[in-house]
Order: sequence, then structure tokens, then C-alpha cells
Amino acid sequence: MSLPLPPRLVHFALPVSSLDESLIYFRKTLGMSVLRHDSFPAGGEMQFLPLKGGPSWSRTMVGYSPEGASFALGLKHNPALSSYRTTGHFKFHVAHSTSLPGVTSSPDGYRFETTTGPPRIIDVEVAVREPAERASFLSQLVGQPALIDSVPSNGTVRLSFPYRPDSASSLPGEHLDDSNASIVFSQAGENDPSGTTQSLDHGEITPRVAIAVDDVDAVHARAASLLSDAAAYKGSPFRIILPPTTTGPGRSAMRMSILRDADGYEWVFVGWEGFFSSLGEEKKEPDDV
Repeated sequence: MSLPLPPRLVHFALPVSSLDESLIYFRKTLGMSVLRHDSFPAGGEMQFLPLKGGPSWSRTMVGYSPEGASFALGLKHNPALSSYRTTGHFKFHVAHSTSLPGVTSSPDGYRFETTTGPPRIIDVEVAVREPAERASFLSQLVGQPALIDSVPSNGTVRLSFPYRPDSASSLPGEHLDDSNASIVFSQAGENDPSGTTQSLDHGEITPRVAIAVDDVDAVHARAASLLSDAAAYKGSPFRIILPPTTTGPGRSAMRMSILRDADGYEWVFVGWEGFFSSLGEEKKEPDDV
């Protein structure tokens, strides 16, 4: 009997106002490479972007190594939109051998904290109102053992899925896979809404994280169960905004589902097999995109 594949954070979607300026930043400042570039006409996958501005858009994946092996960033560009209002509720921690330690910002204001080390995206830090609750909720959804580390001194909670596909162990901390990025949940500021019915103000963007899982339908079933039992999630609201759907045509069949949590973050769950098979079909582009 084969073991279920472990969850893996695969990418974070970032709307950008100027693709050219953004690529200069990610290449020159952070040392990333273009992994692939896709252009989309009106309709189709446009449903997964805010429906405003022009009808066409593009997605450019950037990172330090192929998507099948590490976390990446998806730069989503709509030529009709010249700027985005952001609020700084998330930042990224990256390691790069030639970058000086410090915090820099992309042309659209996305923050990146750099440190020295083998090039990789170490984690993404997102501000939420209940860090421990949010980490527990996401761990329940994926349905597999996760490593949750709390740091009382700063109120952050780190959520990692550190298990290799060939691991038979279920002990936290074993078989750590350093190529898999983590999510760090930090405490939202005092000026953010504290009620349970109002999401955080993320400006004109919707923060969206994609996670590859072994069984998208099982994740959806667990979400539906939590929705039916408010006590299991302290009554905090979240919504299923896309039930399990098979994408297509023109690529491998891929199951996906999208949830939006109480703080306005969207979590895209994609099936392991379909997602990584589709990477082989995507049109790769050189670094002169």
C-alpha cells in the first residue's frame, strides 16, 4: 500500500503592476530566475483573478529552482492595471548567497527579508488575528502530520510540512525536507479589525497560497465538516469559494479547490499528481521574458 504524498507549499500569487520592473527586482536584487511564463486571454482561468481591468493577463513564475522541487512566486500581471494598493500583511524570508542581510521591497511594495545561505525561499509570513488557531486549522485541513512551532517571544507560529514522500514515519521533526517552505503566522496589528466577521484589509489584492495535497476531495470534505461544526473552529468564518474542480482543457487533469479564511487569505489546494504533471506541459521561457 503506497503512502499518501505529503503536503507541499508550491507558490504564492503576487499581482504586479509592471512585469518588466518586477522581473528586474526579482532577478537583480534577489537572484531569482524565470521558471515559466503563460499568457491568458479573457475567460478560462481568469475566474481565479479579481475581475477588474482588462480581459487578458499573464502569469510568470519566478524562484530559485524548478517548481517541482521548491516554493515559487507567481507574478500575475494585468496590463490594464497600473498600480495596486497593498497593506503589508505578509512578507517573505529568502536566502541568497550574494544578498546582504536586510529587508527590501519590490516595486509593488512586497517585502523580502534576505539572509545569506543556499538560494531558496525559506518561508512566507502572514499576519492573522489568531496565529495558533490559523495554524491548527490549516493542519486539520490537509489531514496529515504537520510541525507547528510557537515562538512566545514574538507571538508567531510556524507551520511546516516536513515529510518526504518515501517516509514511513509520523514523528514530527523527522525526515525534514529543507526544500519545502514554511508558513509563519504572525499577530495582526492593533489597527486591524478584531471582529470575526470582517477580514483584514489587504488593499487591492487577494493573498493566495497554493498547497499541493494528495487528495483535494478529502480536504474539501474536512472543510465541509468544519463548516458544519462551528465549535471545531470557534465559530470563525471561512468560505469555500471553489469546490473541487478538474481543470482543463489543454493540460493534465488537475483537481483543485479554494478556501478563503477569516482573515481574507485564499488557500488553493491542488492535487499532487495533476499539478506536477502539468508542469511538464507548461511552456517554459528563457530569462529574457
